[in-house]
Amino acid sequence: MGDGFGPGLVLVLLAVAAVVVGVLLWRHAHRTRADLARLAERDGLVPTVMPLGLTADDLAGRFVATPHGDRRYGLEYAVAGPLTVRLAGDDRTVDGAAFRWWSEQRRTNHNLNGGTSRSYERVRESVAVVRLPTAIPGRVVVRPESLFGQVGLTRGGQQLESAEFNRRFRVEGGDRRLVVQLLDAAVQHELLEAFRGRSIELAGDVLVLGGRASRREPGLTGFVGELPVLRADAARLLGAIPPAFWRAVGLADPGRA
Repeated sequence: MGDGFGPGLVLVLLAVAAVVVGVLLWRHAHRTRADLARLAERDGLVPTVMPLGLTADDLAGRFVATPHGDRRYGLEYAVAGPLTVRLAGDDRTVDGAAFRWWSEQRRTNHNLNGGTSRSYERVRESVAVVRLPTAIPGRVVVRPESLFGQVGLTRGGQQLESAEFNRRFRVEGGDRRLVVQLLDAAVQHELLEAFRGRSIELAGDVLVLGGRASRREPGLTGFVGELPVLRADAARLLGAIPPAFWRAVGLADPGRA
């Protein structure tokens, strides 16, 4: 008997491996569909290709959490449904969506002979989007500070009272008064405690929260377990925003409306 595997045995092993992988992929897809149906029945989260009426082209490059990338982009696992949020002390029902955004980033590879080649890596981001009951003038962006910014070399944007907050987050907004009303001491503490490494944008009547969910709901398959938590994280963030900010942007008191 010769040493090693013969061509026939190699083909058999490859065929068996392909069948195993196919079965695993089918089981994962089946569980994902079942879990999405469970979320639709339990939480009213309906699968969609246009969260809050926004297409992938509408989202691409518009927010920190939805970069355009260098080639292709899109969204997957998108669900949307009513979301109860507490704004200025009152519970309101708004539209809230969650999904995973992907974009392809170009990578330049160098070999030992000094040559280069180009490849594309698919980068994914967890995103929650909420339709606000009022429009925010301008745009406020709170994103993680860069490594150089954390050590004070390239720090920019709006600087607030908390040195720790300034080290962890970069704040951009044209209206300084509005930024200060939004990011009071309590909100800064909340972001440092629960939203490190995540991006927050208020633009028009939309809140976009990017970054991995604070946890994953057990019993749900893969990324589906992040979907309800992403929406809950967005609701928690909105509930922390002080009433003075909402009054400043013209949110009507439902008791007087």
